[in-house]
Amino acid sequence: MKLDQLHIQHLRNIDDATLEFDHTNIFVGPNGQGKTTILEAIFLLAFTKSLRTTREKEAIQYQKPQAMVWGQVMDGDYQTEYQIILKPDAKTTSINKDEINKISDYVGHVPVVLFSPDDLELIKGEPGVRRRFFDLDVGQTNKYYLQELMMYRQLLKRRNDQLRQGKANDDYMMILTERLALYGEQIVEKRYEFIDQLIPFVQEIHAILSDQKELITIEYHPKYQGTLFQDLNEKYGMDLQTQSTSIGPHRDDFEIQMNGKDISKFGSQGQQRTVVLSMKLGLAKYIESIKNTPPLLLLDDVFSELDKTRMNALLQVLPSNTQTFITTTTLEVVDASKQANASIYYVDAGKVTKQ
Repeated sequence: MKLDQLHIQHLRNIDDATLEFDHTNIFVGPNGQGKTTILEAIFLLAFTKSLRTTREKEAIQYQKPQAMVWGQVMDGDYQTEYQIILKPDAKTTSINKDEINKISDYVGHVPVVLFSPDDLELIKGEPGVRRRFFDLDVGQTNKYYLQELMMYRQLLKRRNDQLRQGKANDDYMMILTERLALYGEQIVEKRYEFIDQLIPFVQEIHAILSDQKELITIEYHPKYQGTLFQDLNEKYGMDLQTQSTSIGPHRDDFEIQMNGKDISKFGSQGQQRTVVLSMKLGLAKYIESIKNTPPLLLLDDVFSELDKTRMNALLQVLPSNTQTFITTTTLEVVDASKQANASIYYVDAGKVTKQ
């Protein structure tokens, strides 16, 4: 898969830019000039979501009515156009100019894997950060997961609304709880399947990055013990007091372990960063194995965060068949051979100039 062209309008500090891409693309410039906005535009094109905020309207340029991202993608011999329009109170998505109303029918067409310095929160951050990682990436490879997740969130909102109103455990609440449990258990099952399929790819990458010294595993911890429906009923009194649903996949967490220990507690900063890199590059290989096409790889200022040894190891494991987009403040941290085969763009005050 290859993103041939990208058109950005009124997205953050980029007013208007049309870019044509090669296999490796490097964006150079000081911080705050718009390099990450280019990656954000590609991320939007893939997920319909911002990589920086859950409120996409914040990405619209000040005093502009909307922002737009358009991309032309080649997958084998097939050329497809994708477009996202963001407005303060709405968002529209289209494929080949046909509007797509369901997110589950859009996400997954342009697979993307992003690594940025903020991804260390995958280890150190709150459980919601880890859930978002898994939800986005399971959704790239399984549209039914996205459908189930959306239904689960709708049912969860209805149940919480009932709890806030102090409703008794009547027939309507029982029906809501039963349906919530049904979708919840399907989500949990697919998360387990995803981890089982992903982890061999992560372990293969990490063995190279750690010189065979570290073994990575991922433990999934659902917040219920028996069946979800039974446990939700048992927790009903507590949920009524707190006015929220206390268990289910919206509360679950994942633990990333290195040599059998929680890396958030026992891993160094360098080890944690390397584990996240392994997870992202392993994810890229996993997606390729499912879709028979490599995802787009977005690397946001990652080289400046690594020492020389880990940087060289990363360059060795970057998949050669994957179109890559790299941001950096200086070309000095990028391997000379990668520069020689790359398109280089200078970004300054939202203006993008190809070398």
